[in-house]
Amino acid sequence: MDSWEREVQRRLAFCQALLAKEADNLGRALTVRFAIRRAEGDLEWLAGARAELAVE
Repeated sequence: MDSWEREVQRRLAFCQALLAKEADNLGRALTVRFAIRRAEGDLEWLAGARAELAVE
């Protein structure tokens, strides 16, 4: 393998590592976003339940 091929391999490995890191960050962001949306849904349900109790 000549120096050009080694450089291409090095750059490819670097890009793959960056991609893996970004995929991990995206996965974490989606998990947090899902948790926020679920909490928002729970809050909406709680507000509805409180409104029903207030009517009774």
